[in-house]
Amino acid sequence: MNEPDTPHQAMDPILVVDDEAASIALLQEDLEQAGYKAVGFTDPTLALEEIRRQNFSVIMADQRMPGDRKST
Repeated sequence: MNEPDTPHQAMDPILVVDDEAASIALLQEDLEQAGYKAVGFTDPTLALEEIRRQNFSVIMADQRMPGDRKST
């Protein structure tokens, strides 16, 4: 049985959801440099579809997204 090089490799990926692609890119880069796998979406609807397809260890989401009726 192959053991992962780091404990992070055994984890499900981290989902990053933000309406700003630059923010996603920055977070993904930092997370991947720390040994995590990260998946990013600017569209919350697409992110929800992906959540239905796979498991995530952590979900990092912008509090206010365009089109979100709860945003003030």
